[in-house]
Amino acid sequence: MATACSLLPRVSSSLRIGSKVTASWLRPCPTWASNAFLPARAAVGDRYVLEEMLRSGNVLGGEQSGHIIFLDDSPAGDGLLTAVKMASLVSMHGKIESLVHGFKDYPQLIVNVKVRSKPPLETLPEVSRALAEAQSALGDNGRVVLRYSGTEQLARVMVEAEHEADVQRFSQSLANALRASIGA
Repeated sequence: MATACSLLPRVSSSLRIGSKVTASWLRPCPTWASNAFLPARAAVGDRYVLEEMLRSGNVLGGEQSGHIIFLDDSPAGDGLLTAVKMASLVSMHGKIESLVHGFKDYPQLIVNVKVRSKPPLETLPEVSRALAEAQSALGDNGRVVLRYSGTEQLARVMVEAEHEADVQRFSQSLANALRASIGA
């Protein structure tokens, strides 16, 4: 039975660019000898993913929005191309369920917080405390991304963790800290 764990090493040895908020599902499979397929992180936006791909010579990248870039085929994040490639894999190797066997999908939540100003996040003591608590508790079983929107008066809190309860607890804790510090 072919799985994504067995197919990905044949696709490319440089399969690893995603934005900061791209889900971390691309974790090493038990059959992989190294962490070579853990995604590198670029700034949010397919433009930045493409820049990182070009800089590092990678051929596959994408982000949570569905903008997947297959650089050997096109420099654009193309949902239709992604659908065709997935359909091709399914036709060659079987059901999609078998292709994703071995991957663990972690729950993820993004919370938008309206803010009145955008000071550096690290200068906000309450936010720094909440962030340190979340990172300490999650360790290697989750991650947190705090950032400002580039186009709106918003701070974005992204929490991804092995357990949904941790996702809810830390995303709300961080959002509350942001609201108390700079909320609009």
